[in-house]
Amino acid sequence: MSPTFVNGIFRVLSCATFAGALGCAASSSNLRLNQVGYLPHASKIAVLQSSERRELPWQLLDSSGSVLASGNTQVKGPDADSGDEVQWADFSSFTRPGTGYRLRVEGEASSPFSIGARVYLPLKTAAFN
Repeated sequence: MSPTFVNGIFRVLSCATFAGALGCAASSSNLRLNQVGYLPHASKIAVLQSSERRELPWQLLDSSGSVLASGNTQVKGPDADSGDEVQWADFSSFTRPGTGYRLRVEGEASSPFSIGARVYLPLKTAAFN
């Protein structure tokens, strides 16, 4: 498992652990991403649980619903740990700081998230609540 992937999983779990303190929304979606947010120049990968064997289109939306970036997922197949069939949507090339971003894959949209240099600052105090 790559350090980038492990780091990404830590960030997703941070939201699950500190959801109330960080204002993260619970999701029953098949689309998983870091709801706390991303650093501008860090990797940004969302994981979609899907048995589709073809690449799926994704779009990065701003808070008004305008498309800021788009691409296609990468079919990864079964996840080594969960066995779920997954695809990755890599939007790492998008580096503009902002809030209220959403990722949409095949009509399913994520909860809002932010991109910014200080997105993890609330974790410092949330860990002690």
